[in-house]
Amino acid sequence: MSLHRTRLSWSYICVARAFGAWIVIAPLPLIGACTLSVTDSRLTDQRDVLSADAEVRIGAFQEALLSELDVELGIDIPSTSPGDLQRYAHDLMESRRIGAETAGARGVLLVIDVDAALVRMEVGTDLEHVFPDAFVSHIEHDQMAPFFRHGKVGDGVEATVELLTERAKDAIAGGEYVPGRGTERRDFAAGGGAQARAPIDSLPPDRSGAVSDLLVPPQPSPAGALAVYVEILSRRDPNPHFEVYTPETRALLAKRLVTKAQQEGEYRQLRAAFGQARYVQFDTLAVARFDNRPDIPPYFFRRGADGWMIDLASMAQKIRFDLQNRWFFAETKAPYDFAFD
Repeated sequence: MSLHRTRLSWSYICVARAFGAWIVIAPLPLIGACTLSVTDSRLTDQRDVLSADAEVRIGAFQEALLSELDVELGIDIPSTSPGDLQRYAHDLMESRRIGAETAGARGVLLVIDVDAALVRMEVGTDLEHVFPDAFVSHIEHDQMAPFFRHGKVGDGVEATVELLTERAKDAIAGGEYVPGRGTERRDFAAGGGAQARAPIDSLPPDRSGAVSDLLVPPQPSPAGALAVYVEILSRRDPNPHFEVYTPETRALLAKRLVTKAQQEGEYRQLRAAFGQARYVQFDTLAVARFDNRPDIPPYFFRRGADGWMIDLASMAQKIRFDLQNRWFFAETKAPYDFAFD
C-alpha cells in the first residue's frame, strides 16, 4: 500500500491493558462505546508490514492525537532503505508538512526502515521540550525494538503512541504544554529526534529477563497480592508463571509480549496510588478500586485454595481505556460487577 488514507477516527480510542500492555484489541464491531467522526489521517506502509486492522487502529490514534492533544503524527515505512535515515526523515517531515494541522510545529514522524533494521522518530520544534531526545531514544530502544523483534510492528506502533500520549498528558498537567496554543513557526523538522536498531523478526516472547528463582505464591489478602504485583513490576520481571497470577492470567501472559517500558509505566502508577486502593470483597472475589484516579483501573482478585491471586485476564476482557487514559467497562458481563453500583 503506497499510501493508506483512512477517513475514520474515534473520539475515544478503545484499548485494553494487561500487565502494563496498552494494546488496541477491540475490532470495530465490538466498540459500541466509541463515537465516530470523519477526518483525514496519513499512513504510508510500502512494505505491507502492518495488517489492515492495525492500519485502521493506528489511523484512529493519529486523528485522536490531533483532535485531543494537538499533536500530528505521521508514519512512514518506505519500500527500500533510504540510506541516510536522518536526512530522509527530516526532508519527509518538511515535504509532508507534518505539524501543519496543529497550532504550531507540533508534528511527530515515525520512520521504519525495514531493510536497515532502523527506526527513527523526528520531533517538531514546538514539541522538542515535551519529547526530548532522551525520551524518544527510550521509546525506540525499550518499546518499539522489543515489539519489532517479535514481528509485532502494529502493536509496537500502537504501544508507542500510548507512551507519547502519556508524556503529553504529563506535560499538560505540569503546565509545560497547552494544546491549541502554539507558535507560528513552520520549520517542521527543526526540532529533535533519535533513531535505534529495530530488526523485524518473528521470535517468540523473550523471557530471559525473568527473575525465575523468586517464589511468588498466592497471598493472604487482596492487598497482599497487589503489593506482590507492584514488586514484580518494580523488578521488570516478565515471568508469566508466578502462582500469584490466576491460571487464566498465566496463560494470557505466556502469549503476550511485555516490555520493560510498559512495566515501568504501570509500576509508577501503582506505586504512587497503592495506599488509595479501596477493597470490595464478595465471597472468593475482590476488587481494588482507585475511586479518585480515573486513570488507574480497578484490579481484580480471586481466592483459591492457597490464597488470593490477581486476575489480569478478567481485567483484559472487561476494562478499556480512552485516549485520555480514563478507564471504562466493555459491554460484557463479569463476576466482578458486584463491586460497582
